[in-house]
Amino acid sequence: MRRIPTMRWRIPWFFVCVVALTGLSLAEVPKDSDRPAPSVERLRQDVAWLAADEREGRGVGTEGLEQAAEYIADRFQALGLKPAGEDNTYFQWLPVPVGRKLDGTPSLCFTLPEGKSLVLKHETDFQVLSFGGSGEGEVPLVFAGYGIRAPEYKYNDYEGIDVKGKAVLIMRREPRQGVEGTDGPFQGSRQTRHSALVTKARLAQSLGASAVIFVTDPYTLRKEEDRLVEFGYGGFGRGARIPLFHITRAVADQLLEAAGLGKLEEIADAIDEDLKPRSRELDGIKVSFQCKLVTESARVRNVLAVLPGHGPHADEFVVVGAHYDHVGYGGPGSLAPGVRAVHNGADDNASGTAAVLELARLLSERSEPLGRSVLFILFTAEERGLIGSQYFVNHPTVPLEKIVAMINLDMVGRLTDDKLVVYGTGTSPQFSKWIEQLGQTYGFKLKMVPTGFGPSDHSSFYAKKIPVLHFFTDLHKDYHRPSDDPEKINYEGMVRIVSAVHDVVLRVTELEERPEFVNVRPRRPQRQQRTEGQMAYFGSIPSYTATDVDGVLIEGVAEDGPAARAGIKPKDVLVKMGDIEIHGLEDFAEALRKYKPGQKVKVTVKRGEKLLELEVTLEERN
Repeated sequence: MRRIPTMRWRIPWFFVCVVALTGLSLAEVPKDSDRPAPSVERLRQDVAWLAADEREGRGVGTEGLEQAAEYIADRFQALGLKPAGEDNTYFQWLPVPVGRKLDGTPSLCFTLPEGKSLVLKHETDFQVLSFGGSGEGEVPLVFAGYGIRAPEYKYNDYEGIDVKGKAVLIMRREPRQGVEGTDGPFQGSRQTRHSALVTKARLAQSLGASAVIFVTDPYTLRKEEDRLVEFGYGGFGRGARIPLFHITRAVADQLLEAAGLGKLEEIADAIDEDLKPRSRELDGIKVSFQCKLVTESARVRNVLAVLPGHGPHADEFVVVGAHYDHVGYGGPGSLAPGVRAVHNGADDNASGTAAVLELARLLSERSEPLGRSVLFILFTAEERGLIGSQYFVNHPTVPLEKIVAMINLDMVGRLTDDKLVVYGTGTSPQFSKWIEQLGQTYGFKLKMVPTGFGPSDHSSFYAKKIPVLHFFTDLHKDYHRPSDDPEKINYEGMVRIVSAVHDVVLRVTELEERPEFVNVRPRRPQRQQRTEGQMAYFGSIPSYTATDVDGVLIEGVAEDGPAARAGIKPKDVLVKMGDIEIHGLEDFAEALRKYKPGQKVKVTVKRGEKLLELEVTLEERN
């Protein structure tokens, strides 16, 4: 997940008033004879199948995810629902980047003083970093210490040197790691954001470097063997556009000594002593490099089916959705770092998927036709950044303007102490009252969040000005870990949620007028102490699917949020923020970490063929 789930049951709405006025328990509420009841056993079976080890955590690129798509489509077909995908199928196919690979053999060699050559062997003397870019060249070499520029700590490895058009040799991590009894910046074991390889790479890139060559710092090498990192270390995102390499310490020592600087450990000790940079161009040394990286993609699919409505609003749709993917065997999406194991994702989001399947059964078995059509969508690649839902709203299989509301279920399997979170309660005037009534009817202790923005698929619809509701039983210690297993699901709680969502769906299908959309103004967050690496609030929904855009495509903006007040609009492409060029989501995240709430930051956006410079005043994030 990026969070949330839902489910439901049918109780006529006048009984809500009866319960409230007479104090009847739920068990005493008369049953609707036209409503089949949700089934604990069906929910249990669906969650168990979807979250079995054989599904491989339903990660993008796994056979288990493909099996899950077929399982959902077969269920839709068995219920008699009509295909709503491409070419009269239940599927909508889309590409998702899953990694990168080298195209050919990379090269890295140095020309030393007096014309000597040092030719390195790939995977023995050097490795390419997968989050860098492709490129080739022959350029001078500059040593830049730890590659850090941190004015807040009065430290700058780039002071007095020019790296434009040159390759930069940089140590990993930070100075003074071995200082005992302290834990501050550059004073002990706690690392700041400046230690991250991607931070160092982007900084060098922003200063005009042609390539970055990393070497493991001497302090780490006192405890570890000098090993090259694996190709996929640091992930497969586009962290930098310039080539990135990792070399052994033996190679680094040879280069530094050839330039008269001494060994790497001696230089690091000197920096630790006084925190003064020892950066300089390595006279007489040039580096020749070449590497080509290509992106690998998997072809995955949303699963869609429609239950047709009848009457004057039959051509309108209520979307009931959930994502069915999870994080596979772990990796970047896991909260169990370094663990390769099946992350079954029973709550996230086998629970929401099972809930949608049960809702499809309940609604399709009704003898009375619905006033609007219901479009069921199980989204893929949500864990990669809402990719499936963003793809759908940009390539809808039904007219987007005919979708009157979207109801999302993400993580609805851990109802505890009757606490239920519902997002989007302010996105249409009726929603808040409805949800309050459901809380009374089904005994929920509600947390209602007015905004339609949030870390799950409903956000993609809200960005298109569609009212949304998002049901969620909150985070827990098993979230994004291998321990999110079926036996921990509260199936009786799921029945109550399915029943409640069922009521909401029916209510929307029966409205004379479609729900009015409200663009909820974000709540002004309270001031709080900002932690290291925390991002400032920008107030936008970036696109996770526009991989062919050089920059960040803005899908939507929060009304009266920082971006909106600056004049940024949906479909703008953010290309620069402050002194950081924005070429992708990683650059955007880095800028939001760098600049602080309250700062006024110049941003450049591309709108059509025009470049506009605007000023954003950042805020604290909730």
